[in-house]
Amino acid sequence: MEYPIIEGPARIRDFSYKYLSQYPELTELEKGIPYKEFYYHSHLRNKETEYRILRRITESKEHAEFLVHNSPLTVSLNRYPDILPYRDTLVSLKAHQYINANFVDSTLQNTENIFIATQAPMKSTMGAFWSMIWEHNIELIIMICCITEGGMPKCEEYFPTEEPIIIEDFELVLDRTCHIFPSLVQRTFLMKSVKEPGNEFREVTHLHGLKWPDQGAPKIKDEYNSIEHIIQTIKNKRLMNPSCKVAVHCSAGIGRTGLLIGIFNMVVALEELIESDIQNSINQARVSVFGTARRLREQRWGMVSNLKQYKFMYRYMEYWITSYLINQSSLI
Repeated sequence: MEYPIIEGPARIRDFSYKYLSQYPELTELEKGIPYKEFYYHSHLRNKETEYRILRRITESKEHAEFLVHNSPLTVSLNRYPDILPYRDTLVSLKAHQYINANFVDSTLQNTENIFIATQAPMKSTMGAFWSMIWEHNIELIIMICCITEGGMPKCEEYFPTEEPIIIEDFELVLDRTCHIFPSLVQRTFLMKSVKEPGNEFREVTHLHGLKWPDQGAPKIKDEYNSIEHIIQTIKNKRLMNPSCKVAVHCSAGIGRTGLLIGIFNMVVALEELIESDIQNSINQARVSVFGTARRLREQRWGMVSNLKQYKFMYRYMEYWITSYLINQSSLI
């Protein structure tokens, strides 16, 4: 079975939103917490109940009907048979019929679909992965898994580590490597299409987080600065090229991937609210972990895939907001 090619990112449906109007308590969850009160109210939240509700309203039969179900075309191209992309946000490729990847919105104003959330490449999908990087002009890849974890393969080594490699129609050269932090490696690749003689190399940045555990979340004290660097790198790329897209993957492309994109969205949205000149905007600026995770799950099935990751979103914002308020008070 072939699936229709979607020309460009699609604005998607929002099945779970209908529950918010039916239940006032869910409306309150969606509204979030005023950022100056976030630390206090965060500790009062029953996050287990929140996450249970989140799963219930984003894993419905309506959602399942939008999944690209396994077929002879797709079955060998999915790393996990139960982790499937939605077809209305599916990333389309000219050179390949299918890749397990979805466009994901950002909360940045006047922009959409900054992110592509995808599974880790396999031997059978490395060509499609690099075709995606080329066709969608992706300048930044964020990898938040290791090649093997707990003795199990989690990702194919799809990039050059020393000598140049050729994957299908693309030549890939490692230009430089730098350890930004002990658990964060930054690589720069040069990429060129071998089918198009005379084309210059494109530069692709690769950020590789090494301490994000499978089915879990990183340690906040160890990884806070590393995550801040990733966020700033995304913002800098967008500043230099507003149309720049970012590919994010862990192994399945939903848990750690959703966690990172969710954190980015919350931080950037809060910065925009605080820094805006709208009257009383500082008092109105709120953070909604529930709302952020809910919207991500409308765009790719299972994003922020467990309670540990959901709790980490709260924990990270506690740290970020506390750091922001301390910095502001020091300027007075």
